[in-house]
Amino acid sequence: MPFIKICGITNTEDGMAAMDMGAAILGVVLSDLSPRRGTMDLVRKLKEIGAVVATVHTDMDSAMASNGEQDYVQLHFDHACQDIAYFKKMTGKRVISVLRETDIQAAIESANDRIKCGADLVLIDTGIPVADLIKGHDTLEFNHKIGLAGKISPENAITVMEVRPGFLDVSSSIESYPGKKDLTLMKRFMEVVKSEGQRLYQNS
Repeated sequence: MPFIKICGITNTEDGMAAMDMGAAILGVVLSDLSPRRGTMDLVRKLKEIGAVVATVHTDMDSAMASNGEQDYVQLHFDHACQDIAYFKKMTGKRVISVLRETDIQAAIESANDRIKCGADLVLIDTGIPVADLIKGHDTLEFNHKIGLAGKISPENAITVMEVRPGFLDVSSSIESYPGKKDLTLMKRFMEVVKSEGQRLYQNS
């Protein structure tokens, strides 16, 4: 079964609902560039209710400056292996390394390299619907630490899970508007993952 990261959490109500529905990691974006901007105060509140939290950063300075109670730091900008090793040495935090790539096979190879460099998780973020990119790719082999993001929704989640990524990252496709999760859509997404995940992953 893949685990689920719900990203772009901006309030404790959505965070608690995501946890109750089975999300393993909640993502809080710490960037002025995002309409889903959160705060370290929100991170603390989510930690108080028992959430596993990843802060999402769009530059290294922000990532280094926001070393608080979060469980993971997501490096959502161009970076290299040495950056991962340096960041972990300086902060002691677990790292989610993001690859922006539309060639899934090439991205998996790069992701495996980043895991060898110390990344705890690697997220391949296609920026476009990943379900459209993986059609016909029956031979993809995902390390359980490698996940997919890219317009994953209740409607296409089964297609994405057919290649058996280690985890799924969702945000905008389960929102009422940027920064506010649609709890009905989120529930439907989680139900699809739970009902189909066992069937799709049982032979992995």
